Amino acid sequence: MKKKKSIPVNSFNDKYREGIIIARASLNGLPNSKEIEQSHRDEGHLFILQEKGTTYIEIDFQKYKIKAPALIYIHPNQIHRLIKFENATVGSWMITSENLHREYLKLLEDLTPVEVLPLKKESLSIISEMLSLCIYFSERKDEKLYYSILKESCNTLVALVVSQYL
Repeated sequence: MKKKKSIPVNSFNDKYREGIIIARASLNGLPNSKEIEQSHRDEGHLFILQEKGTTYIEIDFQKYKIKAPALIYIHPNQIHRLIKFENATVGSWMITSENLHREYLKLLEDLTPVEVLPLKKESLSIISEMLSLCIYFSERKDEKLYYSILKESCNTLVALVVSQYL
């Protein structure tokens, strides 16, 4: 048998050694990073909240159009790549299995693979507000319990997403 070309796995760098990455960005056009533009897997569980506009993505070699308001969950075993953004505001977060509560991890395993989930405005509002709070906590690195606050707030965010899928 021929040896298959391996799919790269994007891992957390020293900047995100806690195993949690969280951000919000306004994007238009092609992705600005080869790491996310080419097919890859991620070391953590990836969540994308489409707050405005549209994102085109490929997951397990199937193309998806994520039109706001919507969200999608991508399991670490899933191969994916970003294709382009159209006037998009996107919140995204990635969290390692070690940082997720076991019950949420089990529920996510049972849900995989998932489709793009359209959101009602009320659900978008709640998840978006929690995302903003998590981003705020991620920036407060001087907090005595920084890691615990970040981890627990992100688990709340994951619980809100899982609840929407269920």
